[in-house]
Amino acid sequence: MTCRKHPELEESLRLARERVAELEARLLKVATALDRYGRHERGCRFSRTNGRCACTCLLHERIRDGGLKP
Repeated sequence: MTCRKHPELEESLRLARERVAELEARLLKVATALDRYGRHERGCRFSRTNGRCACTCLLHERIRDGGLKP
């Protein structure tokens, strides 16, 4: 005698897997954006410590004004 999964369980498992995949994709997107920002910030900090002007790309102003979406 074999044990079969209930159709509702299979459907809920499939939906859960889709949701996990969606969340992993969003996490990767945010991690990539944070990595880019971190590299940019290190460059800006280097410019500030060497007596040069702050960055000219206006990234920091855009973040303060309303935030950036990754």
